[in-house]
Amino acid sequence: LLEFEPLRQSLVLRAGKGWPRGFVGHATVGAGEKSQAGFTVLADEPVIVTDLAAEKRFNIPSLLLNRGITCGMTIAIRGPSSAYGVLGVHCKARREFTGDDVHFLRAVANVFAAAVRGQQLDQAQRDSEARVRAIVNTLVDAVVTIDDHGLIDFVNPAAEHMFGYAASEVVGKNVSMLMPTPFRGEHNSYIQNY
Repeated sequence: LLEFEPLRQSLVLRAGKGWPRGFVGHATVGAGEKSQAGFTVLADEPVIVTDLAAEKRFNIPSLLLNRGITCGMTIAIRGPSSAYGVLGVHCKARREFTGDDVHFLRAVANVFAAAVRGQQLDQAQRDSEARVRAIVNTLVDAVVTIDDHGLIDFVNPAAEHMFGYAASEVVGKNVSMLMPTPFRGEHNSYIQNY
């Protein structure tokens, strides 16, 4: 499994079986058309090599040839706007890759793509929440958020100062504790009506 580095100049080996100790996480290949991985991304289709020693479309790394690899197949792991990386399989014994092999590798690449997209969406949501929280925490106005049962979810520092309670003292409690009478006694019915 090769993943693009941030500048997209090369791909780094992120996972693999059969590599020498220390290669996974460190070994890189170029992202241009001179490498099988780069060629695969540019072709945007599976690339099958039945004889690595005779390959003319791109350069084969000596690491593969020195390990006795004779053939292989690679496929781009697609992202929404560009590839995340490349998934590949290589063999020492000569073999012909079938349509089923291509479909299987494509399915695995699609699973990786879905996992990466999910991770990126989760990170984007965490970043967005952190930005909003940073903004709310620096407001001079008091902010208190509640859930649909009237229980306090969040208070910013200005609210702590205004009401005289630390967040740990009020989060999870009914917001009516912060209200004067007569609103304190009527607030639960307002929530129910809402």
